[in-house]
Amino acid sequence: MGFLIVLFFIISPLIILYTAGYRYDAENGIILQTGVISIDVTPDNAEVYIGAGLVNDQLPLRITNVAPGSYPVRVEAEGYLTFTADLTVLSNETAFIRDLALVKEHDSTFFRTASSDTVLSPSGNFTVENIDQTYVIRQSSGELVHTIEQTGTLHTSPYSDVAMQLSTSARTSSVQLFSLDSSEDPITIQLDRRGNFAWHWDKATSRPAIYLERAGQIMRIDDTGKQRVVDTVTSSLWHVDDRGHVWVAHDKTLTQQSRSHEEISIEPGALYIVDITDERILIAYPDQLRIYDRRDGTTQMIQAREADRIYNTSYESWLAHTGNELWEITDTGNVTLLERLSTSITSAHRVPNTAYVAYTTPQEITLLDTFYGLRYTLATGADLQILTVQTAPNRVIYEQQGEWFTIPIE
Repeated sequence: MGFLIVLFFIISPLIILYTAGYRYDAENGIILQTGVISIDVTPDNAEVYIGAGLVNDQLPLRITNVAPGSYPVRVEAEGYLTFTADLTVLSNETAFIRDLALVKEHDSTFFRTASSDTVLSPSGNFTVENIDQTYVIRQSSGELVHTIEQTGTLHTSPYSDVAMQLSTSARTSSVQLFSLDSSEDPITIQLDRRGNFAWHWDKATSRPAIYLERAGQIMRIDDTGKQRVVDTVTSSLWHVDDRGHVWVAHDKTLTQQSRSHEEISIEPGALYIVDITDERILIAYPDQLRIYDRRDGTTQMIQAREADRIYNTSYESWLAHTGNELWEITDTGNVTLLERLSTSITSAHRVPNTAYVAYTTPQEITLLDTFYGLRYTLATGADLQILTVQTAPNRVIYEQQGEWFTIPIE
């Protein structure tokens, strides 16, 4: 009887501790409190597996008294791509999978056959094709928007669905700025200088507008034909930032000459200035992109050619793929390595208003969930190249051997 009484007083506290959510960690010799797993998924008929077992509770899930550790989680639903992740439960904490929306399975759909000089707008809503010395602008559905006589070189903005035709010759130079959704003839703006011009798009507006330097004067020109002198410069390396301030580089110094006269030390040999915001400066070098932080003066460098970067308006960020790495540089100055592979990344685009990035490798299109770090295979094959990601609804438009295809992302 005495033995049973002693045993009772030994076991009872252990039972109380166990029911209160405490577990003994034999490996580390400590007592830990259990944690909680919380999972919220769309669609609500999805099946959730933790370990090898199906959890039969209805969504959203809240599982208590879970011993600390790592648990493989798999979420499946008919007609959707499978989600897998390792969920780490810590002592007395809740491990979440929040607002997970499974991606629907879709086959690729043929979009159109395109010539080598067909240009797709950043939104994917318009195409521009050079046919018999005429730029033919169409909606992505194929409906004709407008035709413009080719008199020069066509440039499309990386920020919005606007374009410019720049004509230069020994006798005269002119520029036409126009929105791709407009059926009106663009105004031809005659320039008082011949030859090549240094220019860049006005990022701060969705209307067609550029900054152009001629004879040391920086002009802002828009599609109405309005021209305004912004500043004068004595260097060919200049940029107008999002606030309309002019920056000029001389040797190893970049100076904001319009207002604060802020100075940034830069590496010599720059090709041009890509972008300037309140927090950071992007400058292109041969096969390099350097990011100068205006807040703390630090510098980062990634390998990226001009063709290897794309701007996403909804995220206000640049994507740059550098061989086997994929980087994101936001307008607020954050620089994040999104992906590192053993193979090369050949193109990449953000899916607007989501956590997804679509990118291509030599044999595959992958959808990367940047929040959970998950990857879904969207399409396989050789010579795949993402052209853009269209919005409303979201769908990837990609090219394979001269033909364009689409895959919805929903």
